[in-house]
Amino acid sequence: MAYLGDFTLGDTLDFRFTTVGTTGAPTTLAGTPVVSAYVGNSTTQITAGITLSVDFDGVTGLHNVRVVASGANGYAAQTNVDLVITTGTVGGTSVVGYVVGSFSIENRSTQAIKAKTDNLPAAPAATGDIPTAVQNADALLGRNVSGGSSTGRTVKQALHVLRNKSAVAAGTLTVYDTDDATSSWTATVSSDAAADPITGIDPA
Repeated sequence: MAYLGDFTLGDTLDFRFTTVGTTGAPTTLAGTPVVSAYVGNSTTQITAGITLSVDFDGVTGLHNVRVVASGANGYAAQTNVDLVITTGTVGGTSVVGYVVGSFSIENRSTQAIKAKTDNLPAAPAATGDIPTAVQNADALLGRNVSGGSSTGRTVKQALHVLRNKSAVAAGTLTVYDTDDATSSWTATVSSDAAADPITGIDPA
């Protein structure tokens, strides 16, 4: 049995094999012979698109098989195929079950890779479509501290209280944006008359 190679779905392939008699001499394949295809581990015999030419070119014992490996004939990409004699005799002896060739469809190396990459965009993304380090950093600052969104309590707001101006007035803490004028967020403050009063924080 010969491995014939890896083909693209829809390809047509030709190959030849020889049958010999008990003496070893090339002998005609008789008995209305048929070559069928088995795809993978399927038990379905495919005969559509397979043409067997017995004693090809008038040479006794030399046979040509043409296979149209199309989807319409029952083949599929990323599969292995065996070609088997399912009807036929040589010198009066049945040769049913002999594997005469095998091939694969887009299931080896570059063909398999091609099948998986054909759906990729024809052109790579433009450089301008790829976020810069600064854009990624800014996006992170705008994310919710719990993840999952870019709204609500953001990373940037959480950092404001560490570096920006904040003030407490009338029971409300106001944390400001970097301009020390725009409110970033507020919180209700509970006070204790016995504690040291803190009325504000204004980093230099």
